[in-house]
Amino acid sequence: MKVLPCLLMSIALSSVLSLPVFAIESEATRLQQEEEHYLGVTEAINDIKSAKIKLEETANEFGGHKNIALHALDEALNQLQVSLEFAKTEKKTQ
Repeated sequence: MKVLPCLLMSIALSSVLSLPVFAIESEATRLQQEEEHYLGVTEAINDIKSAKIKLEETANEFGGHKNIALHALDEALNQLQVSLEFAKTEKKTQ
């Protein structure tokens, strides 16, 4: 009869001890998903920066449209950077 309580205690103890491992794995998975989510935004930022450099290097002003496009790229960069900052602060409040 002493075997059953010991067996039950072993099962309960192993279950309790494995909880932190599941929590760590869950947190790691969440962080990885979060990084992948932000990756699209950071890739977009890099793409816009690259496009801006290429556009700045062109000699043609395209009837003033080059300057308008550069301002639009600056605004797009600003909005993406603000969105990343918002996401970081929102995450801290949760």
